[in-house]
Amino acid sequence: ATTATINTIASSEILSKVESLVLLELHERITIPSLLNNAESWVLNKTETDEIERIEIQALKSLFRLPIQTPNVAVIYNFGTLYTKQRIDQKQLLYLYKILNRPQSHWTQKTFGILTGLNIGWAKNINSLLTDYKLTTNLMEIENMTRLHWSRKVKTSIETKHKERLREQCYKKINWEELA
Repeated sequence: ATTATINTIASSEILSKVESLVLLELHERITIPSLLNNAESWVLNKTETDEIERIEIQALKSLFRLPIQTPNVAVIYNFGTLYTKQRIDQKQLLYLYKILNRPQSHWTQKTFGILTGLNIGWAKNINSLLTDYKLTTNLMEIENMTRLHWSRKVKTSIETKHKERLREQCYKKINWEELA
């Protein structure tokens, strides 16, 4: 629905020559927040992750009136957007910092402490993300960083993983051999 609204706005006589950057900015400011509302608390399985990524790719293809057969990796690369999974991971890792810097008496701190102790749910997911992105798993260390420092570390790690995934998807593998 948000993509249709953006397309309607962009197709008006006044905005008919809107550049790609403006459409991407509208996508980032309207579509993504509505798609990823409360994503910082999600624990998604592979099927759900694939589905939400498919939704965003379809929204981008629709926004720019691209054929459905356009390779997804080409859309991500050419528009310079992150994969939806990485957007969610980034939101969750930044939210972790907020939780860790709340008072010990806050319900999110207490809940996170219980989940961490049991190694289940969101806490288990966060620990997995920290490991996957090669970030420290020492929660005290994260808590003692400045917000800006933590944000930069997260962003750098996400960008590194993003580049790896793009490279991986740009090569076709046949019988475990990479072909250019």
